[in-house]
Amino acid sequence: MTTPAEIRNIADLYRILEEQPQWNEALRSRMLSAELLAMPQQLVALRQTAEEHTRQLVEQTAQLKELRQIAEENTRQVVALRQTAEEHTRQLADQTRQFVELRQTAEENTRQLEGQTAAIKELRQTAEEHTRQLERHTQQFVELRQTAEENTRQVLALRQTAEEHTRQLADQTQQFVELRQTAEENARQMAGQTAAIKELRQTAEEHTRQLVEQTAQIKELRQIAEEHSRDLRNHTARMNRMEGDMSDIKGRIAESQPLRTGHSIALDLDLKPPLVPVTMPDLMEIADQLGLDRDTRRSFVHADLVFTAQDENGQTLYCAVEISWTVNQRDIDRARRNAGLLQQARNQPARAIVYGNRYENNLDWEKVDWVEMIGRPQPEIEPC
Repeated sequence: MTTPAEIRNIADLYRILEEQPQWNEALRSRMLSAELLAMPQQLVALRQTAEEHTRQLVEQTAQLKELRQIAEENTRQVVALRQTAEEHTRQLADQTRQFVELRQTAEENTRQLEGQTAAIKELRQTAEEHTRQLERHTQQFVELRQTAEENTRQVLALRQTAEEHTRQLADQTQQFVELRQTAEENARQMAGQTAAIKELRQTAEEHTRQLVEQTAQIKELRQIAEEHSRDLRNHTARMNRMEGDMSDIKGRIAESQPLRTGHSIALDLDLKPPLVPVTMPDLMEIADQLGLDRDTRRSFVHADLVFTAQDENGQTLYCAVEISWTVNQRDIDRARRNAGLLQQARNQPARAIVYGNRYENNLDWEKVDWVEMIGRPQPEIEPC
């Protein structure tokens, strides 16, 4: 049996692997990690290609022996090639040791990367990249075989082939170094991620505690706000009742003095005497004339103030007045309606007038005059 010390070139190594096929499995178990061993289907084609290369290299070795017998003058060159092959063997031994170290590193990373799906995905991508590189190497070996077949009788071609093998071996060595650096970097990143996850967990716990405290505070504030809202609604209701009572009282004071109120209105609107009040019987007669319904009749007959006056041209006109301490839209609508009914019944001009101390916002002043009670400043409005 041939021993490792008797390996003279790469062809001897391939021949020994063919003679001892059980060594292939042992070599894979030593060199490959558990993850890579799990991909036998992906490596079948590559193994077949390697076996084909081994066979071809054996044939090339036989051809070299024939060339050595035929071209004795090239003995020196063949010796140089043998030395190159021995150097390759030593480099292969170094790479074997590197594979052992890399496998140990990969096993350590495997224990640390449990549950790290992203890291496993990156390792799988790295393995796929290695597969693509091996495919490129296979293509290079095919090209090398074609070159050897075309130049079997030329020793120079054999030397060029050996130099190509040397470059490829250097490339593979660099790739192994980069793979080891990648594995070490993954280990460092995983350590950093573990610390970051611990910090994030502590931050999340602190945020949870603060959220619980804020939730309790918000609940207390909501209860206080609801209590304040109830108090505010109660106060608002009382103020509205008081304001309504005051409006009624002050409005009734104005209604109790119709003649004085009429003169005050006429003065502000430049109306001329005589001022003649329209009595309730007169309003009832107009309501009967127009055939008003019950509710409209009742509202019209109980108008706050209706009188006649003369404009600057001496023409008689009707004035339909609604009196209220705080004028709202209902007062304006009633005055406008009453003026329209008077004009319709008597076929004479009529003006809608509201008389009060103040008015609400956003009112429709179309065809309505505003007159303020005496003793108060004139509000800034633009009646239509």
